[in-house]
Amino acid sequence: MRPFITSVIAASTADSVLNHPTLPTNLVSYWKLYDNATDFRGSSNGTVYGTTFDGTKATFDGDDDYIDSNTVPNASAGSINFWFNAPAQSDTYGCLVGIYTDASQLRNYIAIQASDGQLQMGFDANVEFTGDIVNDSTWRMATMTWGDGTNLARIYLNGVLTHTLADDEVHTFVLDWYFGNVNVAGSPTADRYLKGNMKDVGYWSISITTSEIADLYNGGEGLPYST
Repeated sequence: MRPFITSVIAASTADSVLNHPTLPTNLVSYWKLYDNATDFRGSSNGTVYGTTFDGTKATFDGDDDYIDSNTVPNASAGSINFWFNAPAQSDTYGCLVGIYTDASQLRNYIAIQASDGQLQMGFDANVEFTGDIVNDSTWRMATMTWGDGTNLARIYLNGVLTHTLADDEVHTFVLDWYFGNVNVAGSPTADRYLKGNMKDVGYWSISITTSEIADLYNGGEGLPYST
């Protein structure tokens, strides 16, 4: 296990996601999560269960808060990118984003383990810990990509590739992503509630590139949705 060490990545030359030369392409949904769960890019406004907002972020209490994104991720290829900070978790895991189709073991989630603060990545039929410790209430940017033709799903922290999982690229996702919990057969899971904060969640229907992820990180400043 290792504490995550931020690498130095240059700031983006674009001033927003929408003004970036490539990021608006295939951007399906964008939830700022500042004041509500409105989808600023598409039409998948989230349904809020207990989660609160303070004008800059969404806060999940670790007890019963979550957001249904009302979005089923694209199976063939996709990316999700968001910012989060979290303390030690109350439940067994604090799930940042997630689906788990129980019948077919199809997973697409990122979670924090309570016992040691490790980040866990689940994709397709595979689950692994990344070794990154993220329960210190520090803001980080997380990105998951899949379907780039290499048979790998990838997770990045602060724009840096940190772990990969095998992806046979033969699967179908049928459930909505939840933010702050994991959607198991259409319902939240009792021991998977996130304690912490999230903001600026973007979803693309392609596997975005490492350079695009670095631009989203923008030297640690983040890239706003619009100017």
